[in-house]
Amino acid sequence: MITLGVHTAGGFCDVAILDGPRLIGHAREEMKRGHDARLPLLTQSAAQLAGIKLDQLDCVAVCVGPGSFTGIRVGVAFARGLALANSVQAVGVTSLEAMCADIAPDQSVLAVIPAKLRPPDQTFWSQQITGDETGDPTEEPLGSVLEIARQPLHLVTTSQGADILGAHISLSEVQVIDPTAESLARYSLKSGFKPRSPGPVYVREPDATPAKPLI
Repeated sequence: MITLGVHTAGGFCDVAILDGPRLIGHAREEMKRGHDARLPLLTQSAAQLAGIKLDQLDCVAVCVGPGSFTGIRVGVAFARGLALANSVQAVGVTSLEAMCADIAPDQSVLAVIPAKLRPPDQTFWSQQITGDETGDPTEEPLGSVLEIARQPLHLVTTSQGADILGAHISLSEVQVIDPTAESLARYSLKSGFKPRSPGPVYVREPDATPAKPLI
């Protein structure tokens, strides 16, 4: 089973190719814009490192958010097009699910990623995962996340999230994992995984709205 993982929901363009659970090709660049121009080239680079052609793929797993609106749309459109061209399945994995790729399936997990960073309006994207049951991502205020964190759940957050939460709670029971193209591809291979449609997951409306027509 050869799986391509595509993660463009942040300030980077990240591509990974797995043969079963084994990473065989990887390419990543940090960037704030220009994902659409670099993603095809990075995918070809990862395929060359893996020693495969893209028509050998069995599945394309793409990050569907939450994250950068533009980055998500670029990744989803690319994954859909590549899967269609090669007659393979495309599946969506959230940023939060990707953080749980290596966590035992019998654990109840709360995955959180910082959304709004400026106090006092700090919020987190949040998703609870129990076995093969996953809730939908939501946006929660910091206070709600701290309250949930006191429950008997396995709390997972990113490096940036740990910096924020560490000012309020002990991090001794918090696992720090940053989602990657490799981890979202591995999550799609996880036992009990229920394929999600490869469509963008937007937890809130864009910060910018389209201009109204003048006439």
